[in-house]
Formats: sequence, C-alpha cells, structure tokens
Amino acid sequence: MNLDRHGRNDVINYVIENDTSKLEASAFSHDEINHRDMNGWTALHFAAQAQNADIAGILLSTGAEVDVEDEYGNTPLFKAVFNYRNSGNIIELLLKAGADPDNNNRYGVSPRKLAFTIANYDARRFF
Repeated sequence: MNLDRHGRNDVINYVIENDTSKLEASAFSHDEINHRDMNGWTALHFAAQAQNADIAGILLSTGAEVDVEDEYGNTPLFKAVFNYRNSGNIIELLLKAGADPDNNNRYGVSPRKLAFTIANYDARRFF
C-alpha cells in the first residue's frame, strides 16, 4: 500500500480529489477502504467532511466502517454534522448505514449533541 507524507493511501486521496472514476474503477481491500491516516481519519471521514454523499455511498457499499473514530473519537457522522452545509444527504446516508448519533467523542460530545450545540436547526432535524 502506497502512503503519502500524511499517511494517506490511494483511497483517501481519491476521496480528497473527488475522483469517483478512480474510486469506482479500483478494487480495494477492506483494510484499504478503512485505512487511517496520521490523524486517524478514514476515507469516509473525508467524504463526510466534504458533504459528499455520492462518494460516501461508494465507500459504504465497499465495506467502509461507519462508526470508525479518529484520534479525537470523532466519527464520520460527527464530521458530517460539524461541516453541515444545507444538505442533509450525507447525514441521512450515514444514519441509514447504522451510524450511532450518540457516540461520544473524547470530549463527551456526540453528533446529536453537536447538532444542538451549534444551534443549527437544519442539522438538528435529522435527530
């Protein structure tokens, strides 16, 4: 597995580059799909942060773990709520895939709590 200086593999870099064609054309193992970079982020964390439900769907269909935690205990759902921008597609997708809205990070904040803490009505409606 080739890694860049941030510990990111091809899967993560394809997600960052929004390159769905390379992502779909390649056959990645479970370990590659769920590989963590230096900060504990997986490809699904990056897709959630970018609010990219299409790529998240591809990752989930190929075995991405929905509740994997980064070094701070944040899951992809937490990233999706924190970076919410007027479309809840990614939040809905992650919840349907079994993401735990009450999974607390290392600071005791869950995606559900975050939605209410940041007072974002649109994000709160998913919980």
